Amino acid sequence: MGQILLKLGRSEAIPPIFLSKLTDSDGENQETRHWIHTAKDCGYISEKEADELIEASRHIGRMLGTMIAKHHLFCKKHS
Repeated sequence: MGQILLKLGRSEAIPPIFLSKLTDSDGENQETRHWIHTAKDCGYISEKEADELIEASRHIGRMLGTMIAKHHLFCKKHS
């Protein structure tokens, strides 16, 4: 995600490409949730830790959702 935002500062973000990167990030976030549940189910982390991580992931998902919906606002116009 950080690399995507760095590209914005260098005017490299083209809306369809940026949108693709955001949707990729959202997919990775969903995969992370799966592994959090797996880690909890296998006893590697507690239920409390899993709940905290899942809530953080949900927050990230909401932020990504907003960015996906408004992706064009994050991209500089190309001349």
